[in-house]
Amino acid sequence: MGLSIYEGRRRSDRLVYVPMAINLIFACTCFLWWGTMAVFVAEPLSWATWAPVSAAPDVFEFPFVLMWGLPLAATCLAWLAQKIDTERTAFGFASFPIILIGTMIGWYYLAPKAWH
Repeated sequence: MGLSIYEGRRRSDRLVYVPMAINLIFACTCFLWWGTMAVFVAEPLSWATWAPVSAAPDVFEFPFVLMWGLPLAATCLAWLAQKIDTERTAFGFASFPIILIGTMIGWYYLAPKAWH
C-alpha cells in the first residue's frame, strides 16, 4: 500500500516554530534580565569566548551580543527560509543557537574541571 499519510496535503511546518520561540525567549531574557541570566550564563560565556563579561555590559559588547544577537539573527533567517519553503534549512537555522549555546553551557557545568 503506497498511500501517504498526507494524501496530497502539505506537511505541517509548525515544528520549526518551537526552536524559533526558544531562541526568542532566550534572547529577550538575556537582553532584558541580564542580571538574572548572568548568574548562569556569564561564566560559561566568558570561558568559551575568552573575553570577560561585565555585570552591566553595553548592548553591542562582544560576548553579550552573542547571547541575544545570535538567537535573534537565526530566528530571522529561519523565518525567511520558511517563507521560501525550505523547511530543513529553517529548522537548521533555528536549531543552531540552541545547540551552540547549550553545548557551551553544558560543557562548562557538566564536564570535569580538568577538561576546561
